[in-house]
Amino acid sequence: MSLLFTLKNVFALGLFSNICSSESCEVINQNVRGFLRDDEKSFAYANFVMHRFYYLNITPLIGMSVYRSEDCGMSCLEHVSCLSFNVAAFRDMKEQKTLCELLPSDKYSKSNRFSPSQQYHHFSIMTPCLNKPCKNDAPCLAQYEQNSFRCDCETGFVGKLCETGAV
Repeated sequence: MSLLFTLKNVFALGLFSNICSSESCEVINQNVRGFLRDDEKSFAYANFVMHRFYYLNITPLIGMSVYRSEDCGMSCLEHVSCLSFNVAAFRDMKEQKTLCELLPSDKYSKSNRFSPSQQYHHFSIMTPCLNKPCKNDAPCLAQYEQNSFRCDCETGFVGKLCETGAV
């Protein structure tokens, strides 16, 4: 599932489409922008992709209870340091709310902290990194503002995608 949130003054819009399961995601359209903030025009949007039953285990910026995961996405978009969020997979039976954690990083920068979970879903900003473009086990680093990425080549590899072995 991906959630598209748009803020223009008080206007908000939610849109649902793809879901990532385990480590696989549908190949996304490279022309779809995952994120944009324009403070001058009071305009922002983010297209979040849901990673079902995964959790990014880092210190949250803010933890809160929300009625819907969309509320968590809107809060992330409003918080300038938020790049992803975790939402509890199940509601509290008494209050009918779910736990939401706004996060200062993403699953690409902190891949060693991203793991399966029976209690949470993780939402990350749509990026070309979803397609796993980097070769030879190189980490993909999302560049959200440019709708781009950079591969962090391991020693011995070069090229935009780390596709060539260095001599």
